[in-house]
Amino acid sequence: MAIEWAASANRHGVTKEQIMCAMTHTIANRVVPGHPGSITRVFVGPPYELSDELLEVLVTYQPVTRRLTVFHAMPLTDTFRYLVKE
Repeated sequence: MAIEWAASANRHGVTKEQIMCAMTHTIANRVVPGHPGSITRVFVGPPYELSDELLEVLVTYQPVTRRLTVFHAMPLTDTFRYLVKE
């Protein structure tokens, strides 16, 4: 399955490489509310393997078309910080 990148994915200056690192080295992830007919998931992880920083990355998966789209990435905010504490 290929990953698609929405124009908004790098709005906050996070690179594709940093997004992929956060997704593959995730310390927390959870399904969150999103558009009907798709699954939206947030990943919390570091932009680099040995980084103390954390990113939040949101993706949507459409099961019918099997499309995974990254649409949001930025430094971790209070919105998803609770995932780190669980």
